[in-house]
Amino acid sequence: MKILYVVPYAPNLIRTRPYSLIRAMTRRGHEVSLVTLWEHEDELPALRRLEQEGVRVVAFRLSRGRVGFNLVGGLASGKPLQAAYSWHPDLAREVGRRLSGDGRPDVIHIEHLRGSVYGLKILSLARRMASSSAIVWDSVDCISMLFERAARHSRSRSRRWIARLELPRTRRWEGMLVRKFPRVLASSREDALALERLAASGDGLDSPEVSVLPNGVDLEYFHPNGTAREPDTLVLTGKMSYHANLTAALHLIEDIMPRVWAKRPGVKVVLAGKSPPPEVRALSERHAGHVVVTGTVSDLRPYLWKASVAVVPVVYGAGSQFKVFEAMASGTPVVASTQAGSALTAHTGHDWMVAEDPSSFAEAILHLLDDGALRQALSENGRTYVEKHHDWAAIAASLEDIYLEDLEKSLPPAAAAPAYRS
Repeated sequence: MKILYVVPYAPNLIRTRPYSLIRAMTRRGHEVSLVTLWEHEDELPALRRLEQEGVRVVAFRLSRGRVGFNLVGGLASGKPLQAAYSWHPDLAREVGRRLSGDGRPDVIHIEHLRGSVYGLKILSLARRMASSSAIVWDSVDCISMLFERAARHSRSRSRRWIARLELPRTRRWEGMLVRKFPRVLASSREDALALERLAASGDGLDSPEVSVLPNGVDLEYFHPNGTAREPDTLVLTGKMSYHANLTAALHLIEDIMPRVWAKRPGVKVVLAGKSPPPEVRALSERHAGHVVVTGTVSDLRPYLWKASVAVVPVVYGAGSQFKVFEAMASGTPVVASTQAGSALTAHTGHDWMVAEDPSSFAEAILHLLDDGALRQALSENGRTYVEKHHDWAAIAASLEDIYLEDLEKSLPPAAAAPAYRS
């Protein structure tokens, strides 16, 4: 198939869902093109790697000035700021050119709420041209659900205020999108159901079904390597400037760790991830010798390999947590919050440990640090779980089936579906 991906941010190891799906589709023999945006120079190497793997990449720079212009326009128009953020006229023109020229794509895959403005343009052009391209909008997460939770639980006052401001129009926008697109994807059943409820709430009509395409992990990149683990060392990974990760880090150090340190004062916590804000950096100063904040690192795997336990004390969020999959794939035993585990079918006590509140979370950490046999069992079982349920290669095969199903529906009745598979 000829597949066009429209992604409103540069796919990379942090934005791993589009990065991994695009690579997997290329490896499955499809002709894949990517139209995307980049904001920072450090995003370009990942785009070059995609080109080296055979992806045809067209990328435009999204400047800070353009973002500011978009956000002001979004406030005036009533669009959610997430939908307005990534608008770029050059990208819109490029998409229009590809739909109107020769060699139109068989499948057009648009990602995220930020990409939805391009998706609406694509729907309009496709109708006007009577295009037979299959069109898929991958919402990834239900952003309305994320904002509902951020408004209640974020430790950032500005984030709570923004979430409350954006929530009403984000609900309306997501509900409209689910009703408009012929195929909508989400990364978890919880997000899919939330989107379906939004679509049904607009006019009382039955909601279209949202398909679940789970997140995965690169099992070749994240793997156990036999490194000796540092005793009594915990690790929390993730982009620390992301508001949900900021809240998780503060919750860990302020609410959970005092209970751990009371019984095991030598335990060290490593907060490893990109762009830690001042609130996170201050944790290493207030808890010198107990908390290490790495800042941006080129590779998270050494921190996962060295840690005794990976902790995922997520207070709120949406979708599934890549940090859980990456730790399990690396053979690091995991203790996670109930929220972090809501999208997974893993079994607590067998594949990982799940804790409801700060007290039970601290007890789970202490239990694991005391029990080497249990750590080893979770290490092995966690790896087996992600191999079985979250292998990007298998997820890409499921996505290919979705594309083929939608493509057959979009063809004229007399046309036979092309034999894309051997």
